[in-house]
Amino acid sequence: MYRISFKKFDKIDVLFFDEFEINLKSKIKTIFFTKLKKIIFVRYLASAVLFFFKSLFFFKNYKY
Repeated sequence: MYRISFKKFDKIDVLFFDEFEINLKSKIKTIFFTKLKKIIFVRYLASAVLFFFKSLFFFKNYKY
């Protein structure tokens, strides 16, 4: 089951796509993608859909 979230991402330095042990400096902010898999971020989904339709209409006006 997916969860829905409206929160904004904090700025991160490194995004990992695999779970593994790594020692980085404590000042580097990291996050693992596997923790974000089951969450739908509505804020970013809405902006992606709006950007898609905006680009679709923009490129429709120009014919090469």
